[in-house]
Amino acid sequence: MIRRSLRARGRVQGVGFRYQVRKMAQRYQITGFVQNAPDGSVLIEAQGDEGFLDLFTQAVRNDAPFAKVRSLEQKTLSPHPEEKTFEVRASF
Repeated sequence: MIRRSLRARGRVQGVGFRYQVRKMAQRYQITGFVQNAPDGSVLIEAQGDEGFLDLFTQAVRNDAPFAKVRSLEQKTLSPHPEEKTFEVRASF
């Protein structure tokens, strides 16, 4: 199990992107959260099997119908083994 921080930039706020990300996370059995940031980006922390996490990351970049992800920064984080769900958090 691995955990990644993803920072999506582009047209990612005000278009339902966080809820689409939650659906993608459920599809790929990913836990973590998604949250709007004050700078207009969206922060995602995602955890799961490496293969599913790669598919999830690709979906975040390409598959949200009303969003336009222009860049997706990634960092590896320490896993949170106790985490069981993926949630949409309130904006910062």
